Amino acid sequence: RWKGHFCPEDTARWTPELKAALNYDNKRAKWVDNGVFWIDWQSLLAFFSKVHFNWNPHLFRQPHTLHFHWPFLPGQARKDSYTLGGCPQFDLRVNNRGGGETASCWIHLSKHSFQPTAENNDYIALHTFRPVEKEAVGKPVFYLEHAERKGVYINNPQVFVRMDIPPQAEHAAVLVVSQQDRHGPNSFTLRVYCTQPITLRQIQTQMAHESAPLVATWPTALPGGAAAGGG
Repeated sequence: RWKGHFCPEDTARWTPELKAALNYDNKRAKWVDNGVFWIDWQSLLAFFSKVHFNWNPHLFRQPHTLHFHWPFLPGQARKDSYTLGGCPQFDLRVNNRGGGETASCWIHLSKHSFQPTAENNDYIALHTFRPVEKEAVGKPVFYLEHAERKGVYINNPQVFVRMDIPPQAEHAAVLVVSQQDRHGPNSFTLRVYCTQPITLRQIQTQMAHESAPLVATWPTALPGGAAAGGG
């Protein structure tokens, strides 16, 4: 139990005015230890090496959630060094035209872990692209060098990206989930929290193709083979 500044026994710092402002009863807290305590910032820096902050998701009026699976098919490239065409991509649009303040947008990518005790060699990143031309909005991207923000590959299953959208503006972005040296399928959840209205959809990255039957013959005059072979 914390025994430093602002602990329940610290009657010097817990003034009546401060207790009233924070609705805190230090006398009752002496007898109820629920793991929640008050501490000053300097003591926090002195006695703790890491601090994890959580926010209230309800502060963001426009949350969106997408669950998706990234299969690993035979013959599929393990790396995306040359093209991002095989990576999951998402079209994100933020409408802040009616807002008088900067809109805050948090993007949270979470990888589902089915074997928490296994060695984690899945290094993932989240890249963001901002289409320059109007025709490119909502379309798939293929080259990492065009990214507005290149993500850092980490083996943490949680990835966060923050975007700020200025007032009286609209923002279109393409989000690309990338993984180094893929060796199997993965499932993810993509959550976007924003203070202004947004739309979020997955982009179809597969190339369009058509097929048609061909009716032909293979006569003896065209048996194939090397031209020098005579056959």
